[in-house]
Amino acid sequence: LWQKYNLGGTAADNDENEMRAAASSSSSPSPLISEVSWLTETQPARPTRLSEEVQAALSVFKPLIQKNGVTLRNQVADTLPSLAVHAMALNQILVSLLGLAIHEAGSGVVVIMAHNLPASVELTLQVSPTNPYEENHLEKASSLQIAEELARISGGRLYINQACTSFHIRLTLPVLEQFPVLVI
Repeated sequence: LWQKYNLGGTAADNDENEMRAAASSSSSPSPLISEVSWLTETQPARPTRLSEEVQAALSVFKPLIQKNGVTLRNQVADTLPSLAVHAMALNQILVSLLGLAIHEAGSGVVVIMAHNLPASVELTLQVSPTNPYEENHLEKASSLQIAEELARISGGRLYINQACTSFHIRLTLPVLEQFPVLVI
């Protein structure tokens, strides 16, 4: 996708064309990113629940999902740990990525999954397109760049892998750490 949307350099490829790190694609921050740079200096006001934010972002696309006949499988569990990410930033990341996935799917399938890693949560969007819609490439590139920058500012990483018949988006975000306390 990075080459398709002319986003610039990518991380080194391995033998199996592994997921590419989006972090190397941005050269200068967009005006929006400059406005939200405060995210690096403040902690979230409340814990952010991934399942709740995915549901909120999906509600934006419900009419489009129904109109296009996209099959959506949301497999994000409520039991995942809270994220150390501002809800506003996560919502914008999800809206950008889900918008891209739904448009790329056409009338195909989008599967949303998440699982817990040692210090983070990994969200995966798997898209199997059927009759994908042609979109403005600059708009998609801008949306991906904003999602990548917000993920980076939030302490996460965004990876995208496009194959001939499908593509995968992988987003890792830090969990809210809870330190054990010994009470005597």
